[in-house]
Amino acid sequence: DIAILPLGTANNVARSFGLPSVRLHGPAAIRRTLASLRSLEHGIVDVGEANGVPFLGSFALGMDAAILRRRNRLRARSRLGETLGGYPLYLASCAIETLGHQSVPTRITADDVRLEAPIYNLLVTRCPIYAGEFRFTGRGGVPAGRLSLHAFHHRRDFLVGYASAWRRHVRHVRDELTEDAPTTRLCRNAHIRLSSPAAAQLDGEEAAASDEWRIEVIPDALRLRLPPQV
Repeated sequence: DIAILPLGTANNVARSFGLPSVRLHGPAAIRRTLASLRSLEHGIVDVGEANGVPFLGSFALGMDAAILRRRNRLRARSRLGETLGGYPLYLASCAIETLGHQSVPTRITADDVRLEAPIYNLLVTRCPIYAGEFRFTGRGGVPAGRLSLHAFHHRRDFLVGYASAWRRHVRHVRDELTEDAPTTRLCRNAHIRLSSPAAAQLDGEEAAASDEWRIEVIPDALRLRLPPQV
């Protein structure tokens, strides 16, 4: 069995399973995590895999990965503290990349459907929460045995899509009805070929740049301890 201790920055996976962030909620979050360890409740969850590397929450290449890479480089050079080197530096990196990031000609095959188009950002998710405050799936989340793939072709697509995803997350928190983003393409696997290597990230960690990615879902890969229902 696997249990999650939500000590990360956004805690996307933990929050998707009802575990609040320790950073934001302190002792209450630790108590809920300990309750999940003692709980008899389990969930069987799927895992994604990108070029043989597993991910539980998300895979992204293009703009999202470029922002993460720049933030990491700036933080390493500037030696900023935990506060300024966290979210403020991430926002600054986002602004810098928005000015300079370019789309890359790409061929995507999702199951048996082929798409050739420029890609500014490509996102594949398994859990509903992404980057802390974004949600691309509706109330039902990502169906079992599927990946949720979202392709953004240009800067405007990216900005509009993520603004909508933020509003969808706010509505979900308010317990309002939400539907999947119009960019959603559900698939079991995807093959991505880029005209040049692009930065990528898996669950918020940098991955080596590549011009080819093979992504698939591995059904029922993990048995996860869940907090008791209240």
